Amino acid sequence: MSEVPQVLVWDCQGCSTKAVADAPQCAQCGAAQPDDVILYPPDGAPSEEILLGVWDCRSCDGKGVAGDVYSCPNCGAGRPDDVEFYLPEDAAQITDAAALAKAKAGADWQCEYCDQWVSATIDDCPTCSGGEIATGKRQEVTEEVIDGAALAAQTQAAVDAALLAAGVVVTPSAVAGAAEVPVSDAPPNEDAAEEPSAGGGLGCVVIAVVLAALLCCGFFLTRSSKVGVEVTGHTWSRVQNMEELRVVAEEGWTKPPDAFEVRSEERVHHHDKVQTGVKRGTRTEAEKVKVGEERYEAGVKKVDLGNGRFKEVPVYKKRAIYETREKEVPSEEPIYKKVPRYQTYFRYKVKRWQGVAARSASGTDLEPSWPDASVEDASRQRAGTREETYAVQVRSAEKGKQYVFTCSEERWRTFPVGSKWTALVSSKGGVEDLRPLE
Repeated sequence: MSEVPQVLVWDCQGCSTKAVADAPQCAQCGAAQPDDVILYPPDGAPSEEILLGVWDCRSCDGKGVAGDVYSCPNCGAGRPDDVEFYLPEDAAQITDAAALAKAKAGADWQCEYCDQWVSATIDDCPTCSGGEIATGKRQEVTEEVIDGAALAAQTQAAVDAALLAAGVVVTPSAVAGAAEVPVSDAPPNEDAAEEPSAGGGLGCVVIAVVLAALLCCGFFLTRSSKVGVEVTGHTWSRVQNMEELRVVAEEGWTKPPDAFEVRSEERVHHHDKVQTGVKRGTRTEAEKVKVGEERYEAGVKKVDLGNGRFKEVPVYKKRAIYETREKEVPSEEPIYKKVPRYQTYFRYKVKRWQGVAARSASGTDLEPSWPDASVEDASRQRAGTREETYAVQVRSAEKGKQYVFTCSEERWRTFPVGSKWTALVSSKGGVEDLRPLE
């Protein structure tokens, strides 16, 4: 990055004065310089570049007519009324003193009688001698500021276009890598991490290959196989859980309404943190202190001079310079103590339904039944939840291997002995499903 010039100017938004000397206030109206002010070198500065633009002929579609030419060299048509100048990628810099003076003379003007465009260095229309510069329409002068990131993108686009024109293949990764070259408003980071070495790319490839291999192994390990089987039998099992009302001892911070033989005592339930005082002292505190200001290059200002030429100058912004300093500041540290809080803790007895020996039934027929759930004393005995299991016994047609398939009762009944099916067998040897023969 080039050295920042000592003399810079800015444009006041308050009074529209151009090229105000760099100062906290505008010398013309006293308006404060904004924090995001754009600074640039004054006219004639060494960093200033005057470039020759071009325009396109709309009569013959001729492209890139030199900006200092007033009629198309191909068809003779004059510049259109609303001509638009632009800079080609290979715009020529104007260095000749006479040409520079003509470029800086001002915007071209259009004769009100013959519509011919005339240089600002000529007061009377050379074509019809009727129009004057004082009454002619002036070409508009425009300017834009291109920030550093946009400028880098434009530069990269020009480089890519040149490479493509030369037959060099530009890969997306190469373009993205080049476009990410930082041109930032932020100060440089001295602690920035080092760029990864070329070996990092190889490491990523190895990791990707290993992951792909693991995924393939997982696929084959979890893949199911299809086996032709024949149904050889059925089994079923039904369980009736039973419960009995029993007296149990319990304890806690609360008790149920039907508790009896209740005993209680006061216990520490928790501790409250109560402040009892303050410890005063000092502590070291770091703070960022503004110690100055610096100017840095932040882009470029492009001015369409309205006569086929352009002026480009670098633009600058300001940023504060900070320094971290330590200082001693008063501190107060609260002092706490734990204060116990008591609540009543209960020990009691209560009647609860608890599981006892379950009753079960099983068989190999297709007529499952539930075990007897009758009780002698309904006030202290009752039937609980039920559990049921239904399994189909199958044998592979080729190797005679036995398998078991469990399912719902409704489906269990649809597999008659001797029927043939396709079993979907998991990698662990279990039957996941029985399907019609394929």
